[in-house]
Amino acid sequence: DTKFDLKENRAGDAVMEIKTEKGRQFYRIWKYKVTKKPRWWFIIITRTQWLQAKKTMEITMSWSYKWTKGRAPSNRNLRFYLKKAMGKSPWTVQRMRDGAVEIRTQGDDGWQRKWTWEVKKEKRSRTIKIIRGKWEKVMWKSKKGKEVVYYYMWMNSVKPTDRELRDILHRQMGPKKPGYKVVVNNDNSAEETKEEGNKEMGRKWSMVVKKKGGGSYQVTTTVGQWYKVSKYFNKGLVPGSVVALKGSTLKKYCADEGRRVRCNRNFIRSWEKFTVADAGNGKIALKGGKKGRYCSVKRNKMRCSSRKIGEAEKFTIEELKDGRIALKYGKTGKFCSDRAMGIKCSKSQAGGQETFIPVLQGPAPRKPHKQPIECAWLKGPHKRGAQEPLCSNGVFSWKCREGGHGQRVQCPKSHPDMCEEKSCGGNKSPDHCCEPKGGCAKKGGLRQCPKGASSTGALRTWDIEMEKKPTRKQAMDFLKKTIGNTNHKLKETKSGDGIEEIKTQGGVKVHRIWSYKVEKKSKYYFVVITRTRWSKVMWKEQRGNEQVFHFEWSGSKPPCNRDQRRMLDKLMGKLKSGRQVIVKTNDAEEHKQQGGQEYVREYKTEVHKEMAQGGNGQIVWKIDTVVMPWTKIKKGIKVAKYKVQKATSCPWEQGPHKANAQEPLCEKGVFSWECTEGGHGPRVQCPAQKPYMCEEQTCGGGNDHCCEKKEELCRKGLRQCDKDTTTTTTPVVPDCGRLGGESFAKAEPKKKCEGGSKMNLNQANKADCERKCEALKKVGCCTHSGMFDQCTFYENGKIQASSVAFDKAIMCRA
Repeated sequence: DTKFDLKENRAGDAVMEIKTEKGRQFYRIWKYKVTKKPRWWFIIITRTQWLQAKKTMEITMSWSYKWTKGRAPSNRNLRFYLKKAMGKSPWTVQRMRDGAVEIRTQGDDGWQRKWTWEVKKEKRSRTIKIIRGKWEKVMWKSKKGKEVVYYYMWMNSVKPTDRELRDILHRQMGPKKPGYKVVVNNDNSAEETKEEGNKEMGRKWSMVVKKKGGGSYQVTTTVGQWYKVSKYFNKGLVPGSVVALKGSTLKKYCADEGRRVRCNRNFIRSWEKFTVADAGNGKIALKGGKKGRYCSVKRNKMRCSSRKIGEAEKFTIEELKDGRIALKYGKTGKFCSDRAMGIKCSKSQAGGQETFIPVLQGPAPRKPHKQPIECAWLKGPHKRGAQEPLCSNGVFSWKCREGGHGQRVQCPKSHPDMCEEKSCGGNKSPDHCCEPKGGCAKKGGLRQCPKGASSTGALRTWDIEMEKKPTRKQAMDFLKKTIGNTNHKLKETKSGDGIEEIKTQGGVKVHRIWSYKVEKKSKYYFVVITRTRWSKVMWKEQRGNEQVFHFEWSGSKPPCNRDQRRMLDKLMGKLKSGRQVIVKTNDAEEHKQQGGQEYVREYKTEVHKEMAQGGNGQIVWKIDTVVMPWTKIKKGIKVAKYKVQKATSCPWEQGPHKANAQEPLCEKGVFSWECTEGGHGPRVQCPAQKPYMCEEQTCGGGNDHCCEKKEELCRKGLRQCDKDTTTTTTPVVPDCGRLGGESFAKAEPKKKCEGGSKMNLNQANKADCERKCEALKKVGCCTHSGMFDQCTFYENGKIQASSVAFDKAIMCRA
């Protein structure tokens, strides 16, 4: 066994042994000779001394093995022969999809050689050929002005992932130096900081990946110059950043110990990190790292024990020289000083003990997008874009337990199987391993759900085995049998794959959702029935001056626009006298007059999905409606109003309305699919997408005439005009956008606006440009340039001819 390269000569009677030392190549030759002496044969082996090679010698070798089994060798078999041919390598070995790579480094340079395999089919067997390539230089260093540039050749046709790029970056940065700190960002760049005297210095490492010929990629890492961090540093104290504070007495880091904050640490860990939160009016709040609670001052002593931000949790930051800061208690205006037994806020002036050095640790950790899932690893890998495992607190990291994020609950798509063995994720706190498919065979098999785990939470599952794929009716019958007899109200979900169980508990309406899913395993089909825990159907929350109404949607599919508007109508209730409502897709505006003044408030609807509490992957859709406070409308702006006028004929006989809205026009001038049910009067005109109004009243909650695309779809024919009908609805609004009047769709080309005061509304398409001009609620001319998608409004302007064919203009009249 030798760690040097071997090369056989063409005659087959000698072997050349090659080694590399200090960038130079040396070789020696081993040769044999067979001689016959009386009665015996002798093999004489001769070896020369080490000689320096005049030229660099590159060696390519191969090993052949016979495969006599009938089936083709699997990747596992090929990897076995690969290890057999490689032996014990003195270099670093990196496993690849189609082989392996040996890596050796010398100073700032690096070389690698690739090992691959080939399978050749013969008449009754196969030949496995293991090929070892030549050493290739893949990493080197150069200088561009005052910047240092590292180059790395990625010898693979597949682009390196974020994890592989971070490995390359750590390899180029080398081992961690004492006194240096490194923060790796999400874009695979890094910020390195160090202390020089009383100054904080930093430099940035940035990476760029470019595709090269021959199925390879070049990774270029640029290292910037060292710069002073002090004049840029306090930008990290904005809300959302994580900092560590170094005291001035012992020049050590401050730690959240629960009952006090003490500056006596030589290191930065979780207790020494503080999250900066916005406290309003230019003040901040600090959240400690021990229990995640806000720091407050009680009896002049700082301690982190508050759950909410009050007056006692607010601080003001005063910037000093050389990147130092002073903390000022917001309630008393006293400065906080670093004492031996903890931080006290009792000084009227900032002296030596009242200064702190902030050390930026990065952005605040993201809030978990979903709640911890029980036995979530049984559902396969997570569906997020992150390439790291999902931890129990919602953070994506390869070091879940060691980083303080709880255990791993789901693996990424690249390593989908979670193993039973705990040997990964760091040596201090190992976690369950994530491996490619079939890689858990040597690590205890796949991770199992502990006994009793499905019954500890309120969510339960049932599996029903069938030989044939069940129909929807059969699955719903299984679902109803599982529910059994109950006194609660049962209602089928909108998506049609579940049942909503509703009851009233303590005067509050609560529900839980039963749903089914059909899965195929080997030769059988399974109907998996899932039940969520009891939760509120609708509840209210106060956020400052805003009111937020939360509603849980029972279906597995997201609510459509029609469902959202129906919920909005229920929330708003019956329209009060003297008020007008304008419905805009899923949002609305409510107007009123009081004391001769116009007021308006907005209703904004948002839809998002969450995981069911205590569940195992069950999705619950939630509709959040934010009700803004009443605000005054400035003078000179006319609000859109609607009035009822006498008409000589029925408006639905004149065809669809000419507005841009995709909803029918109601009697009170509102565009909505729920006219009668929403309290806006019956439908009077259909939209252009469905121009025909039918006689039957089975739409819009069962109270409105239907609008259809074709006349043949109307069962009772088109709607007839009653002789007693004498009214129609005319919207009186600014003539821009979807509510009525002129639009860019019908405007003539080669028109532009001139005169008046010009307002640039930035880039927008025609529909958005109409809405932007309409939202101004001013009299003037609105123009759109189709060449650059530029939207402009001229207040009190007029339409003029233009030489450009892409220009269009419309008028907005109050």
